[in-house]
Amino acid sequence: MRRPRLFLVGIAETHVERAIARAQAVGFEVVVGDSDRNLTRFAAVVGGADRLVTVDYTSYADVARAAEELGRERPLQAIYSFKQDALAATARMQRDLGVVGNPPQAVDACIDKPTARRRLAQAGVAGALFRTCSTAAELEEFVRALDAPAVVKPADRQGSLGVVRVDGPRQATAAFQEARRHARSGRVLAEELVEGREVSIEALVSRGRCVVLCVTEKLLYPGTFVESGQITPDEGDELSREEYERLTRRIVDALGVRLGPLHIECFHTPDGRAVVGDLHTRYGGDHIPTLTELSTGCDLHTPIFEELLGVDGEPAAAAPPRRFAGIRYLAPEPGTLAAVRGLERARRIPGAVDLGLLREPGEEIPPLRSSDDRSAWVIATGRDRNAVVRSLAEAERALELVVERPLEEAAAWS
Repeated sequence: MRRPRLFLVGIAETHVERAIARAQAVGFEVVVGDSDRNLTRFAAVVGGADRLVTVDYTSYADVARAAEELGRERPLQAIYSFKQDALAATARMQRDLGVVGNPPQAVDACIDKPTARRRLAQAGVAGALFRTCSTAAELEEFVRALDAPAVVKPADRQGSLGVVRVDGPRQATAAFQEARRHARSGRVLAEELVEGREVSIEALVSRGRCVVLCVTEKLLYPGTFVESGQITPDEGDELSREEYERLTRRIVDALGVRLGPLHIECFHTPDGRAVVGDLHTRYGGDHIPTLTELSTGCDLHTPIFEELLGVDGEPAAAAPPRRFAGIRYLAPEPGTLAAVRGLERARRIPGAVDLGLLREPGEEIPPLRSSDDRSAWVIATGRDRNAVVRSLAEAERALELVVERPLEEAAAWS
């Protein structure tokens, strides 16, 4: 008997291997679609799929082509994606095929930051003061009126790409140009700089219920908006779990999210507000799905696939943390990565669970401007936050990234 077919669009490389296995466990034949380059690059984590197809997941037309070709063999039961740049095309295909999924307008609202902020403001969810800017003059006007530090970013990107702090009107033109350079739509979002402790909420919507799976502490490299690591569960006491649940439910209702993950960035300010920032209809990056499962034992995929398949199953349920889990990213100074030493030594550190390289020897290490500029990562678990921090620090010391710089740069750094 043929199994119903799931078209999984785009490779969310940090958890796709588990997603494939769990989709197959509920009864799906799993077809994974991505570019030839990514299918080769991530062959080790998609090897368990029943079939691989080439598709440009950023293009609705190409996703539709691939879905039509698969559908000629037999109807697709489901199409889904955990990949940021595949979400919009996938939602439209779900609508066109009449299968379970999120409404395209809900997905679009999360991708387009100004739209999300307007909808949340209408629902009474606290957010930063903001303005969408089409010109540097509009940004300068906003900064003057704000009379406080601002953050400027592309209206439709993620990963800290093109995010710039602006402390006064004189910086507006350069900041606008940098943010716009990365904006697909050409639009730039300017908002007040929210001072406070930053966390992210990982939630899952299934069978009409919204469940907060975990709250994760976000760590930044000093003077940047780039994450240096994550630790879950967050130990802060600004909101109770019930208050996080209520906040998340309001966001889900405001945006019209019906199924799947929701990643919500939140700032706890000194005056006691919980200010919502960017959000996405996918799980967080930086291996947050892995940290969540290591900490809580939750299954982040099966409730979604059971609903896609239309079989009886339990809605997602939260589980109390069993241990702490964290990740630390390594970002050495710019130069050429000459060698990597200490991999096995780092793996043997007590508490270390996994590690990976984001660059190979011979590759250039750029200045740290976005998440894409980091070079390696280490994951560790422990009985408490301090144990995780110690294990991550020891593993980072054990893992040596040897960087060569041009002579004039080396002299400047010395």
